[in-house]
Amino acid sequence: QLKTADKVFDRFDFTLDGYIGKLLFKTYELNNTVFKGRITANELQIAQFSCLLGNSDIAGSGEIKNMFNWLYKDQTLGGKIVLKSSFFDMNQFMQPTSKNVQVNTSKQPVQAEKLEPVAIPAKIDMEIDGNFSKLLYTNMTLANVNGTLKIADQAVRINNCTAQTLGWTANVTGGYNSKNLEKPGFDIKLGLL
Repeated sequence: QLKTADKVFDRFDFTLDGYIGKLLFKTYELNNTVFKGRITANELQIAQFSCLLGNSDIAGSGEIKNMFNWLYKDQTLGGKIVLKSSFFDMNQFMQPTSKNVQVNTSKQPVQAEKLEPVAIPAKIDMEIDGNFSKLLYTNMTLANVNGTLKIADQAVRINNCTAQTLGWTANVTGGYNSKNLEKPGFDIKLGLL
């Protein structure tokens, strides 16, 4: 049966140009989603993508490779994406440890002790270049965040990242490993420029 599906996917060559006012995906609501690109056999070329995700805006472009083999053959998803945002709240991806904690919809920091670790999916080998004017992570607000994330082997590596906080410009390198969510690994080096 999969061989028949392979033949179908090998013939894919579609141009995509769409708008979705409201898209619900698991617990996330994406609003005003715009997408322009092309999908061919096992590759998605993203010319333009933008949406509002909670109180965050995100836009980007790039390519995603091996997507059908990732979905149907348990192979590795790859690619390179460029993202930008004027405000991005990372806390919306972290789960409250108590059902009594309310979701933060303001631009105010969330108490770090009320959040659980983020699981990085397996079988992804992706590079993301980012430019975020303002980024909120737990109780830290960072400005002018620029750098590259390398996602692979259930981990994220931060390379060539700079950010401004507390009146300083910081250089951040290192990573986060979610193979063991009971004790996720952190290897972060922070230097002031």
